[in-house]
Amino acid sequence: MKYLKKAYQNRIPYHSTMIEQGIILNANESPYPLPKLILDDFIEQIKKMNLNRYPDTDATILVDEIAKTYHLKSENIACGVGSDSLIDCIMKAVLEEGDIVLTVAPTFSMYSQYAELYGGKIYEVPLETDFSYNVDKIIKSIKQVNPKIVVLCNPNNPTGSVLRLEEVKRILKETSALVLLDEAYFEFYQEKESGISLLQDENHEELIDHLIVLRTFSKAYGFAGGRIGYLLASKENVQMVNIVKAPYFVNSMTLALATSILKHKELYQENIKNICLEREEMYQKLLSLKIKVYPSKSNFLWMKLDENIINELEKNQIYIRKMMYQNEKYYRISIGSHEENEQLWEVISSCVKLN
Repeated sequence: MKYLKKAYQNRIPYHSTMIEQGIILNANESPYPLPKLILDDFIEQIKKMNLNRYPDTDATILVDEIAKTYHLKSENIACGVGSDSLIDCIMKAVLEEGDIVLTVAPTFSMYSQYAELYGGKIYEVPLETDFSYNVDKIIKSIKQVNPKIVVLCNPNNPTGSVLRLEEVKRILKETSALVLLDEAYFEFYQEKESGISLLQDENHEELIDHLIVLRTFSKAYGFAGGRIGYLLASKENVQMVNIVKAPYFVNSMTLALATSILKHKELYQENIKNICLEREEMYQKLLSLKIKVYPSKSNFLWMKLDENIINELEKNQIYIRKMMYQNEKYYRISIGSHEENEQLWEVISSCVKLN
């Protein structure tokens, strides 16, 4: 490409095929539509919007609502076009050429993508053979390579493995690197284990200084189409992100709908509970078939499947995520509605019984 930077010449654009028919279990989206109350509220808000004007560049109303939800100050919050856009901003603001970004493997692929875009070098600490975190190994690697940024996905995508809060605190105490704690799937875990609790406690000032927690509306709140996420951090780290963030970052309609979602978040608790119950039921059923599936605290399961099962799923228009790790094929399956999960189970169990 004639004008593309030399450093980017071997890169390819991110692409995800738009699927509109069949059972879509490949993107960790919620199977549930937005509640009617929120949609009705949104329609009323649109009637009053001046869409000929730019959105509030500071997302003031949503930021204030997030601050109220987590008992923080508005100066501790920043919003973005999905939480991954905020990761992009952080990498842009922090990384110098050759700086190291430490994360685990396997994990969300965009961490390495963003790090490399801004001249960083990715260093991956492999998860254990059961895909659990090994905090001792992470701390040892931090001391060995002295990263500028540490990125930890909790629960981890694509494995569903988790860090306890005490483990997060251990890592923070052992490094001065900026620690990004990506909690995109945290609603499916336990809120008491969230890194946000550290930001709420002034006694953890030495940890708050180098901690950024990321959240999203895309998963538990079923608003993936709106592309809205947020971060929680010290005032200084929020200002750092705002320096490199584009103006009018999030559109007015998305800001309004996200605010309404947060004000009525109790409407989502039943859906979140159902997804967790469906996840555990599917996990046990897959285990009963001797399928190699791993425990998860997210809205998906990570597993190995035979090729005949994959072929049958494709024939039945059931779409799951295929991934490679250490030259082996793995599959990540999002938890769908009860009906979708039943159809998934019917295909998988039929294939196993035939063999």
